[in-house]
Amino acid sequence: MNSKKILIGVITSPHGIKGAVKVKFFTDDFKNLLNYSFFDANNQKINFTNINFTDKSLAICFIDNVSNRNEAENLSKTQIYINRDSLPETYPGEFYIRDLVECEVKDEELNIIGKVKEVLNFGAGDIVEVEFTDKTKKFISFNGENFPTVNIEKKFLIFKVKELDLK
Repeated sequence: MNSKKILIGVITSPHGIKGAVKVKFFTDDFKNLLNYSFFDANNQKINFTNINFTDKSLAICFIDNVSNRNEAENLSKTQIYINRDSLPETYPGEFYIRDLVECEVKDEELNIIGKVKEVLNFGAGDIVEVEFTDKTKKFISFNGENFPTVNIEKKFLIFKVKELDLK
């Protein structure tokens, strides 16, 4: 398992006047969030003193040393990370979406045609950014139709190339 950092959420805005912030978390299982240490992009620790989940992806949180709205406003758009190596091992056939980054992308004849550069999710599902061998980049919806095979152990995915994709 590697020790890369994993983007787990983002502070979206302040909440109220006492320094609370709204946090959008990118996970399905909020209960486990309380077991992790959080930090920002500069590796500065973020100590949440209270996390109250309002719905399936949003929480209202208080942070150590943030006691008013102005301080909370300064944290807007702060990305929140955890260490990859603090996550539990996956079961066979399962993987963390972040593990797709740097995987080779192969066609159905197993020719290397590119590499996954990033995985994004803007709310409508996961999208992989593939840099092809000709250095062009394309965003492709990550699903079983486009990527019928994912082999995390050998670090590759098979991309089902369609005629539309070749243009």
